[in-house]
Amino acid sequence: LDEAQRLAILPAPGAISMVGSFKGPNRGLEIASFLSVLQTVHKIARIDVGHPEDTQLQPDASSDNGQGLQSWLAVNPPVLSFSLANLRLGRTLNLFIETIAANSSLLSLNISGNLIGDHGLELLGEALRKNRTLTDVNIDGND
Repeated sequence: LDEAQRLAILPAPGAISMVGSFKGPNRGLEIASFLSVLQTVHKIARIDVGHPEDTQLQPDASSDNGQGLQSWLAVNPPVLSFSLANLRLGRTLNLFIETIAANSSLLSLNISGNLIGDHGLELLGEALRKNRTLTDVNIDGND
């Protein structure tokens, strides 16, 4: 059995918490790889890959500019709550944010502490005008 087949036969948890697990300079890519494995598991309601607020991380340097995160969200995974808190992903989140417009499963999103700046906040505003399912969005600390 390959990895996807093994994951498919295991009972899926309702939530996955990987708080503090992604610390490297390319954590956007690392998180995207992790999420791509989870695409075969359809019973996860909450995913938290963020960090505690006081974590001191350098800004993300992922070379894919967020394409992996965007690809994961674009398939409309049945995840209700997703946290990328305090990862300092910056522009890595821009494509992900644009994809929020078409997502119909997420109810709660925490992208606080990611340094998305004015442009990222503008993209989020545009996406939220089109998205009708998100009811809770945390954007605190995105100077």
